Amino acid sequence: MLKISVKTGLNWCFIVFKIKCLGLLFLTFFTISITLNVIVSENTSEEGLECLVDTVFYAYGLSTCPYCRLLHEFFNKTFPHNYNFCYINLDYTCEEKHGQLVEKILKMPGSTSVHHFLGYVPLTVVVKNETHIVSIVVGAVIDENFWINLACKKPNGKVYFYQGTELVAVLGEETSERGGIPSEILTGIIAISIPAVAVGGYYLYTYVLSKKTSWAKNFSRFKRIKRNSR
Repeated sequence: MLKISVKTGLNWCFIVFKIKCLGLLFLTFFTISITLNVIVSENTSEEGLECLVDTVFYAYGLSTCPYCRLLHEFFNKTFPHNYNFCYINLDYTCEEKHGQLVEKILKMPGSTSVHHFLGYVPLTVVVKNETHIVSIVVGAVIDENFWINLACKKPNGKVYFYQGTELVAVLGEETSERGGIPSEILTGIIAISIPAVAVGGYYLYTYVLSKKTSWAKNFSRFKRIKRNSR
C-alpha cells in the first residue's frame, strides 16, 4: 500500500509539474506575441506618419450629399492636416478643378473602364509631393488604414482607381488601352511554345526520316525485283 501511495504521489507531482511548465510556456508565448504586436503596430504607425508627410487627400463633393459630409468629418478628424475638401456646388473654383480632373482622367490609358464612376461624389484624389496622383477613390471610405496604405504608395506613373475599397482599374497602363497581351502571359506562352515546337519538330523529323527510309527500302526492293525479272 505504501509503494502504491508513493508511486501515485510521484505521478501527481509529475502531472502538476507538467501543467506548470505548460502554463509558463503559454504565458511566455503570449507575452512575446503581445510585445511583437505592439512593436509591429508602432512601426506601422511610424511608417504611416512618414507617408502622410508628402500626401494630400483632395476630395470633391456636394454639400447636399450625406456621404460627402460623412467623409468630410472623417478627414477632419483623422487627417486634419492632410486633406482639402471642396464642395463643387458652393465654389466655382472647385467645380472648375473637378471638371479639369475628370478631363485628365478621361485622357489616361485604361480610362474607358471608369467612365461611369466619374459622375459620382465624393471623389477623392490622393496626391504625393503636390504633383503625382497615385490613387483615386469614389465613395465615402472611413477606414483610416485604407487611406494610409494609399498614402504609402510611391508614384510609378500609374493611378489606382477604387470604388470604395475595391480596386476597379489601374490607369496609365498602355496594355489596358490597347488590349494587348500582358508581358507575363506572353512570356509564359513563349516558354511553353519553345519546348512544344522542339518536341514537335523532333517527332516530325523522325516521322519524315522513317518514311524516307521506308521509301528507300521499297525502292531498292523494287529495283532488285525488276533486275531479277530481266
